[in-house]
Amino acid sequence: MANDLTGNQEADDSSTTKALKVCIPLLVGAIVVLLLSAVIVDTYVMAKQILRDVGIAMIVAAIIIFTIEQRSKDELNRMVGRFLKRTHENLFQTILGVEFPKPMFDFVRDRLMKEPVFRTEAEVHYTILPVSENVGPRWAIPTVLVEYSFSYKIKNLSDRDQTHPIRFFVEEPLDNNAKIDKQFPYLEIDGAEIPDADIRHADKEWKDRPGLRRFEHHLKMAPKEESFIRLRHRMSKLIVDTECWRTLHPADSLRFSITHPVELSVGVDAMHPDELTTIQDNESSFVGMIARPLFPANGFLFWWHPRAASKNAEIDPNTPT
Repeated sequence: MANDLTGNQEADDSSTTKALKVCIPLLVGAIVVLLLSAVIVDTYVMAKQILRDVGIAMIVAAIIIFTIEQRSKDELNRMVGRFLKRTHENLFQTILGVEFPKPMFDFVRDRLMKEPVFRTEAEVHYTILPVSENVGPRWAIPTVLVEYSFSYKIKNLSDRDQTHPIRFFVEEPLDNNAKIDKQFPYLEIDGAEIPDADIRHADKEWKDRPGLRRFEHHLKMAPKEESFIRLRHRMSKLIVDTECWRTLHPADSLRFSITHPVELSVGVDAMHPDELTTIQDNESSFVGMIARPLFPANGFLFWWHPRAASKNAEIDPNTPT
């Protein structure tokens, strides 16, 4: 599109130049004629009148030519603008041969193309602590403690100052009386921890939903500025449970890991059109990656439960089956 706009600008400049080449000689000629009419003696009344009328007519002609040229240029710009707007709206149809639904195009435009910030080097790490380290049963079901860490770089892609809302949410604790080291998530920006008072303020900035505590901390970013964000949290979960992680902003990729006791079995799946890339998978950990960009709400889901006991006992061939 840059080439089209540049060509249009050059055409405008060329057209304006041509108009000036006509108008300037007319104006100069008009001035000369009017000066001549002024210096001619009053005896030649008819000549003075004719020269004055000719000078005025030349000035009027120059004004008309320039006005018409300006209106033509404005109309051309409006036509080009309407064309570019239609081209932008039908861009996907033009390129892919598929009519892209307008609501989908609006979403892509607002949430991706106009997004002023972008995440890179995103990493998520979950650790399910040993089963013995828990806060007690909930609904008569054993629990486990889960530690969570999320880090990424964020860059202001625009050429303007931005106040970026760092948003995150955590589950409400299973038991409000549970003794967990830190009730609030730990947020760090460029190596500096955000105080609990600011986190409490962030808790009030974004309205909670049932079962979720939502936080919003405002980060001021200069044009093209980049910051490193780290979030940590500890929560209580059931011994048979699930955890869903999803991004709120576009990211170039995601690397994640799940470390767990050997007595728990863990399953993982991607919330993404692409399949997970498995880097490591053994009885106590899983390391994976989503190699391609993530849209808002993309992420991964994992679940766990006690591993089934091994059946080492030999089967008696006389036992009826």
